[in-house]
Amino acid sequence: MSPSADRAIARPAPGPLAELEQLAEDAGQPELAREIRSTAQELAHGRLTVAVLGQFKRGKSSLLNAFAGCVALPTGVLPTTSVPTALVRGPGEARVTDADGAVRRVPLAKVVEFVSEQRNPGNRRGIARVEVAVPLDAWTDGVTFLDSPGIGSASDLNTRAAHELLPRVDAAIFVLSPDPPITAEEVAFLTEVRPHATKFFFVVNKIDLLGPEERRELLGYVETIVRERCGFSSVRLFCTSARAPVAPGAGGATRGEGTGVPELWHALREFLGPGRSRALDQVAGRRVRQYAARLGALTELALRSSRLDAEERAGRLVRLERGIEDLRAEHRASQALVAEEIQSLERELPDRITAARAPRVAPLVASLSREVPELPGRTAGGLVAAFDRAFRARVLPVVGEIRAAASDEVTRRLADIGEAFERRLRRWSNDLHVLVATEFSIDLPPTSVEVKLAASDRYTDRIDGLFEGTFAGQTVLFLPAAVLRRRLVQQVPALVERELEAQSGRIRSDLFERVERSWSTARTETAERLDRELRLLGQAVGAGRAAHDLGQARLARWQERMEGLEARAGALAEAAGPAA
Repeated sequence: MSPSADRAIARPAPGPLAELEQLAEDAGQPELAREIRSTAQELAHGRLTVAVLGQFKRGKSSLLNAFAGCVALPTGVLPTTSVPTALVRGPGEARVTDADGAVRRVPLAKVVEFVSEQRNPGNRRGIARVEVAVPLDAWTDGVTFLDSPGIGSASDLNTRAAHELLPRVDAAIFVLSPDPPITAEEVAFLTEVRPHATKFFFVVNKIDLLGPEERRELLGYVETIVRERCGFSSVRLFCTSARAPVAPGAGGATRGEGTGVPELWHALREFLGPGRSRALDQVAGRRVRQYAARLGALTELALRSSRLDAEERAGRLVRLERGIEDLRAEHRASQALVAEEIQSLERELPDRITAARAPRVAPLVASLSREVPELPGRTAGGLVAAFDRAFRARVLPVVGEIRAAASDEVTRRLADIGEAFERRLRRWSNDLHVLVATEFSIDLPPTSVEVKLAASDRYTDRIDGLFEGTFAGQTVLFLPAAVLRRRLVQQVPALVERELEAQSGRIRSDLFERVERSWSTARTETAERLDRELRLLGQAVGAGRAAHDLGQARLARWQERMEGLEARAGALAEAAGPAA
């Protein structure tokens, strides 16, 4: 963010979040306190996320292209965005983040390779995020426009990825279109996302497909559904035709006359532009309500456990701690099962590469054998150079096919293993929260269980010169060209077999490394996330257990203090106002 833009942003008052951070520390919840502090820092720097949400093929990516004034994100007839893709202000380039955290810069034209469902089905390449930086207007500094995977496509992963974005949404652009106007799945999704975002911009895209009377009927119908079934008291619909061409460059959205995009862009600027005070205040208020609710639930759990009589309390705490330990044990067991499946995958890999290679050898040998007699070169040196070029040209595509076949199998197996791992953990996590609700009548937020097990593709095809660097290779240069040509024809099968064997070894080593890296990252991230969630729960349980050992007078004072913390958290939530 530029210094001038940075000075222009009016920071939200840090008081409520800072106080909640201290309340969380006082309640024995240091990790929750750190999360609150991180959120406060994001708001202090004026950073906000606007998610473009909706069903697939509503034109979300086209709308963001209209904002950018250029084709920054891929569009097409089939579902495109399969991974979260961010549009931010910056130079004309894209930054791709792999599942293991590695970041690389790619040209804008290459974005489709990573985010489209056709080129990256089910996110097999293991892309965590793609950030597209283009010269947007200056007021967008610090704002991230997030193109979400569309709900309702054939890929369950896309719908799940869209749901996982919700906790990070500060404002939302919800995109609809005429055919059909709004589906039951969109109503359910919109109802779910409503508590997360502080501000909604409703867009009816592709409005140019309708006549005036059809447009009036459609808008009235959509507004009624959004009000009555999704619970929005105030609904403003922006009618756009984001498919219309827009001049490239900064501020492209303001020059799309007749598309409806400038009106939406102006409304976004009013909410997010210079100062940004209203947006930051609303987001801060929502975050205060969310954190206060979490802190209140954890504090209430500690209080309820401390108020039970000794025998009942001991029994419930034992059952709860057993549930926590069961979840940890299930996590360890699941990790062991995944490790076994990955070892099995690695053992099978050489055979799979061989199976992919075998049917390709004979056609490759035949094509090269036919080509050698026609190669140019009156001298041995000229013939060797021509043969090397022909060899590379014929072999590299075959190597690519072998690599792609093996890589697709690995990524598919990894995705299956990861999904099974996640299902096991989620089932035990749900059981644990049912136990908390049963024993203490507390409905805690569900434990976050998310497993991303995929391998990014970093393999680079290469073939070294066949006659470089060895004495035997150099001696062929002294042969007559006609003799060397006959010898090359004879050697083609051995040269092809040797080269494909060497390439198979490189592919195998690369895939081994990718599998191990992917599993290591997923194992660490899952363990850290699970430990964090269970520590929050365990800290509340531990506080209640410790409290009853204080003696009646000290217990009374502890309970009074915790009640005060809970009441203060509630007061902060109430002061933050109702949800937008």
